[in-house]
Parts: sequence; C-alpha cells; structure tokens
Amino acid sequence: MIPATAAAMLVRRARAHLVGLAALAATAWAVAAGAAVRALCELALRGLLQAPAIPGLIPLARCLHWLRETPGVVLVGALTLLALAWRWRHHAVIARVALWIEERDERLAYALVTRLDPRYAADRRLESLDARIAAVHLNPMLRAQAGHQVPQALLAMLIACAVALVSEVDPHALPGSTSRSAAAVAVQPNRLVGLRAELTPPAYTGWRSERFEDPDAIAGIVGSAVVVVGRGGTHGISATLGGVPLALREVGDTWRVHLTLPDSAALLTLYDREYRRDLVLDPRADRPPQVQIRLPAKDTTLRQIPATLTLDAEALDDVGLTRIAFEYIVSSGDGEGNFTSRGGVLGPRALDGVLQQRHRLTVPYRLLGLKEGEQLSLRAVALDGNTLSGPGKGLSETRTIRIARRSEFDTISVRAAPPSADTAMISLRMLIIAVERLDSARPSLARERYVDSAQTLANVSDRIRRRIEVIVDQVSDGGQVEPDSLWFIVLDAMWEGTRSLQIAETAEALPPLRLAYEALRQLRDARRHYLRGSLPPVIVNVERVRMTGSDSSRATPRQPGAPAAHLARRQRLRLALAGVALTLREGWRDDAVATLSELRIDALREDPALASALGLVIEQLRRGEDAAVALRDARRRAGSVRAEIPDLRPWSLLWP
Repeated sequence: MIPATAAAMLVRRARAHLVGLAALAATAWAVAAGAAVRALCELALRGLLQAPAIPGLIPLARCLHWLRETPGVVLVGALTLLALAWRWRHHAVIARVALWIEERDERLAYALVTRLDPRYAADRRLESLDARIAAVHLNPMLRAQAGHQVPQALLAMLIACAVALVSEVDPHALPGSTSRSAAAVAVQPNRLVGLRAELTPPAYTGWRSERFEDPDAIAGIVGSAVVVVGRGGTHGISATLGGVPLALREVGDTWRVHLTLPDSAALLTLYDREYRRDLVLDPRADRPPQVQIRLPAKDTTLRQIPATLTLDAEALDDVGLTRIAFEYIVSSGDGEGNFTSRGGVLGPRALDGVLQQRHRLTVPYRLLGLKEGEQLSLRAVALDGNTLSGPGKGLSETRTIRIARRSEFDTISVRAAPPSADTAMISLRMLIIAVERLDSARPSLARERYVDSAQTLANVSDRIRRRIEVIVDQVSDGGQVEPDSLWFIVLDAMWEGTRSLQIAETAEALPPLRLAYEALRQLRDARRHYLRGSLPPVIVNVERVRMTGSDSSRATPRQPGAPAAHLARRQRLRLALAGVALTLREGWRDDAVATLSELRIDALREDPALASALGLVIEQLRRGEDAAVALRDARRRAGSVRAEIPDLRPWSLLWP
C-alpha cells in the first residue's frame, strides 16, 4: 500500500492527468479512424459502379459496404481505442508514473522512487527527501505532455470527419457564383423532378414536334432540336452532354437546356446541388433509301434488238423519297485500248416525300443507240430529302444486257446466256468508282454516315463475288474441269476488298478490287473456245417457268448481331454492381439509375433488346417501384453471371 505522503499525492495527481490525456487522445484517434474508414469506403463504393469488368468486385463491394456502415465504423474505432489503450497502459502504473516524473526533473535523483518504495516507508532518514519532492513543478510537465499528445489527435479527428462529410456530397452539385442567395436555393426542392422536353425534327422530314413529360429517354431522328425545361432558376444547376458542359437559359420561372440530337447515343446529365438526373438520348439515323430493280429480272444476251425496254424498280425510305430514276452505261470495244462508254439518266421523277414508290418505265431501244457487241448496264437510283447529312442515295443491283455480234451466232447460245466476265467487270468497275468517291469524301463525312456507305458498298461487292462464284462453277462444269487460275485471283481479291469495306476501310479495299478488275479484263480478252455441235437437251422449260415464282426477293432489315464478348461481360458485371447498389441502401438508388443509364447508352449501339429492358428498370426506379423483376430480366438478356461471380444468394434477393 502506498503511504499518504507528499510523494504519493504527487504521483497520484500525475497519474490522473496522464490517464485523462491518454483517454482523450485515444478517443480522438478512434473517431478519426472510424470517419476515415467510412469516407474511404464511400468513395471506393462509388468508384466500383464505374469500374471495368474485374472478377471479385462484388465481394469487395460487400465488404466495403459493411465497413462503411455503423457496425464497421464502431469496430474500427474500438480496435483503434484498444490498440492505443494497450500502448499507453503504463500511464496507470504508479511506479512507471514516478519514473516518468524522474525523467523530467533530474534534481530528484531517484528520490521520488525511493520514497514510494514500501520497504523504506518507516525509515525516518528518508524524510529529508520530502523537501526535494515538494519542490517539483508538475504542471509544466503535464502541459508539455498534453501539447505533444492531444493536438495531433484532435486535428486528425477534424480532418477525417470533414472528409467523411464531403464524401457524402456530389461534387457536381456544388453551387456556382450568382447574385441569388445560395441559402435560399438550398431549401428549394429537387428541381430535376417533373421535367418537360420538346423534340423538333429537322424541317425536311415534315414531322410534328413531340413532347415528353418527365422522360427517362428522348428518342428521335439525328439532328432534331431538343429543349429540356425545368422549374426554378439556374442557380446550382448544371448540365453535361457526354462530359461536355452545356449552357443554360433562364426564361421566367423556368430554366432550359437547348441541344441537338447527336449522331450516336449519348447521356445528358443534369445536376441540381446534390441531386442528379440522367436522360438517355436515343438518336435514329436517317438511312439511305432501299432500292430493288425488278425488270430486267436478270442479265441476258440478245440476238436481236427489241423495240422497247421495260424498266421496273421499287424504292423504300424511312423519312421520305424526293427522286427516283434509272442510270445506264453503254460500253463498247474489245480491249482496254478501244474501250469506250457513255451514260445517262432515264425517266427521272420527282417525289413529294412518299415512303414507298414503284417506278415503271418503257424506253425505246433506239434512244439508247445500241449496236452489235455493245453492253447496256442499268441500275435504279433513289434519293431522300436529307438536307443535314445527305441527301441519302440508294442504289439497286446492276443489270447487264449484251447485244451479240452476228459472227457469234453459230458459236454461242444467245438464249438464257449465263453470266460472263463482261457482266462482272462492268459491275466491278462501277463499284470501284463508288469506292473511290467515298474514300475521297471521307474527311468531310460524319463517321456514322461513312460507315453506313462503306457497308452498303460491301454488300454490293459481296453480290459481285457471289456472281463470280456462279461463273466459276459454270466454267468448271461443277468442278469437273480445272478453271483458269485467274478466276481464283479474282475471288481472293474480291474477298479481301469486301472484308475491308465491311470494316469501313475504303483505302485498303481499292487495291484488291482493282486487282480483281484487271484479272477479269485478262479473262475477257483471252481467246474463247466454244463447243460446236448440238446443244445438250433442255431439262427445264425455261419459257414456261420464267417470272412465275412467288418469292418477292425483298431484303429484310438487318438484325444486330450479339454484342462482343468483352462488352457482354462488362454489361453483366455492371448490372450486377447496380443490383448491389440497390440492395446496400435506399440512398444509392440515384447512383444505380445513373449507372444503368450509362449502360443503356452502350446497349443502344450494340444490343437494342437489352436497352429496352434497361429502360423499363430505370422507369420503375424513377417511380419508386420495386425493380427486382425488371432487373432480373435485364440480367438474363445480358447473359448469365453465375459463371464469373461467386454465389451471392445469402446477401441479395435480386439475383435470378
């Protein structure tokens, strides 16, 4: 037992102060640790919603969420408090406190420790040490200890709490400078609720304006003018389109954002202080007309020139047709040296914006001035009324009519003549001219229009290649006879050219196309051998079955293919993370909607079905409804996630 001497009183007083300072510092450090962990977890969870597809993100999100909630923060603070209590445990031991005082006052010379030793408590000779102990000034020591231990802890606590508070506020919602009082704006309700939008299509379409009430997405044709209107002033409100800031206007008691629908899907993000609203812009490009030539039905060789030529074509467009006509080229000559051509337009007809038009025309052959040995190439052309990026031009397949020479009558069958190198050569020559024009106009064209034009030419190139395959099959008698090696050069070159056009590389497509044209020219100029004698018996009565088929040969619209593997994987994981956000806490609903809106932008380009499913999820979340079923459907459309993500059924009810 410590005697009630001056030494004991001094040590007890020092111990009480040291324990109090240690408790205050430990508490401050524990609060700082908890606040710092909460802020870091909050920022990390927000970042995970925008993170790329990495397996293991969802278990990490689960762990971070538990740490940022009250149990996790309390646990981190308690562990910090226990660690510091263990570190400063010696402040409660009398002997250690006495040594602490001895270290700071050298005049004691271990007098305090000796006076507190129970073995020397009854020794009267030690009473002389009390005067030396009474001269000790304890307050300066305690102030120095407090200045060394407490301020750092309090400063760390203040900084960590400030960071935790800031992490809860969206940085985009910070108000800008304006004459209106920020305090007055702070008490206003969310001005991003009840938005109105008006979409005005381009004038050439002749369509009426559309109104959208509180929309989640705005769909229209590319180039349409869009005005988004909200209640209140512009203070504290900002808008970005694809990350680019937009100007706002204040009209009366409303604010407005004016923009034009871009060429591809984009995200319009609106901010009102801590509130955020995402609007998906879903533009639809004005496609060029689709043209199909019906008459002449196929390429042919004529022995005699008829009186008239009947032309028939049909054109379709998504907005409106303004012109339809037939183009022709008359080619003559046997070789490259004396090869000549002339062309023109037949039956041009102006249209007033109809969506579908059938054009039939009868032309006297004498107007074309055809002679023996000449070839007539025909195609139908249609234009739409696009004045922004067009007009769009649609082309049909090319039909070739050849007039046989009299010298060929005894060596060639002029009825139902099969396709020849001449026919493919004319079509390929027209294709090369079109590719050259597109390549030269590439710098001045919008990317989407350039890609669409290149893919249209790729389809034409593929049809020419298939026609050449038919010719090779006929030349080789179904593979019984080895054809000329030049045919294989033509097929390989056409394949390379078609593949380059499909990926919109016109400059790379021209060399193989020109190589194929040169090989066809050599085949045309090569010496021909004709079989003399009787022709094989006709198996099919051609005159009876010609033009009696029921197939309209109308091409169906192209369907988008499946999204690329990396995009599908990214879609699945981001959908999963959005589901995590919805299950963590209700306050993250806006973050989940923002993530789903950005994902819908990608899906509009690659997977329209998934984009539609995401639109339903976003709409239900906006209305405050349970979106679990719609989210399951979106996940199924994006693909199964069980192969890449561990089983999460114990902690989430949204998994299918």
